[in-house]
Parts: sequence; structure tokens; C-alpha cells
Amino acid sequence: MMLLGHLLRNERPVMTRLILTFTDSGAGALKAARLADCVVGVELRFVCGKLPPSSELDALLSPRAASHRAGAHWLDNLTGRLLEDAHRQGLGLVEFYERFDAVDLWVDPDPNSQLQLIWLLDYLRPHASVTSRLAMLQTDHIIGERQPAELAAWQLRLAPVRGHHLEVAGAAWAAWGASTPEA
Repeated sequence: MMLLGHLLRNERPVMTRLILTFTDSGAGALKAARLADCVVGVELRFVCGKLPPSSELDALLSPRAASHRAGAHWLDNLTGRLLEDAHRQGLGLVEFYERFDAVDLWVDPDPNSQLQLIWLLDYLRPHASVTSRLAMLQTDHIIGERQPAELAAWQLRLAPVRGHHLEVAGAAWAAWGASTPEA
């Protein structure tokens, strides 16, 4: 109905945008820059120590089970108007992404953010409904240390995520999780 109303008034429908980043400071800076309808920061540690089992990582992003343990779901520590409904419904990350016209990944240059990027792209690879609207910005600077005006200028450098990005991410994630480093 909202789309029909825009068409009847010869208005362009409003495009909704989600930004996901991999540090809390980056999420805060991007929220302050007001570049999207919703900004989500997901921060996991992949650089040091043993990786969590893939079943645990999948459960983190899947629709929330009724018996999940606190802190074991991507929604557990997030707040905001657009996240309230997602909390209530226990949405998985893919289902949440599908609510937006565009999903941007803003990635800091540090090794942990890069690992989170390849993990997420590998996870999203089979979900064409999401990957078709993904764009990515890999920065040379820490997002959380930048002013809103500078972040707004960076938005012009967003690049669409293509099939080869997803393939490389899948291979890199498999190599990172392998028992030996040959791959």
C-alpha cells in the first residue's frame, strides 16, 4: 500500500538502507552520520584462539530459537526502533536483511574485521535475495575515528558485491578454519 501511495502521487518510493559494520565504534560513527535507516554492529573475535564451531556461528545468525542462551544471537545486544520487531520475531540476519532495499557492509582494515567480512560473505553466499543487494566499502582507516561528513563522502566508494567476492570469501573462510594453513 505504501508503494501504491507513492506511485499515485508520482513520488519515488523511499529506499531503505541497512549498514552493517564489524566494530562498535564504527557502528556509533555510522549512526551519527545518519547514512542509513538502520546501522548494526556485529563484533566477534576471530583473530586469536580457536574458532567457534560452524554450528555455533550459524546459530548466531539464524532465526532465534526459543531456548537460546543469552549472548548467542546476533540480536541479543542490539537496540533501536527498527530492531524491536526483529527482536520480537527472533529474526535471523538473512530475514532482517530482506527487509531492506540495500545492505552495505562497512569494513575496517584490521585483521579481525576482515575475517568477519569473509565469514559473513561465506554465510550469505547461498542467499541470493540478500547478496543481490549487498555493497561493500573496505576502508584504509578506522571507521569509528572519522567524522560524519567524511563518512558521507566515503559512501560514494561503495562497490556492489559480486559472485567472485562470494567465492573468494568462501575459499578464504575455509582456509582460515582449516586445521593446517596450506589452503
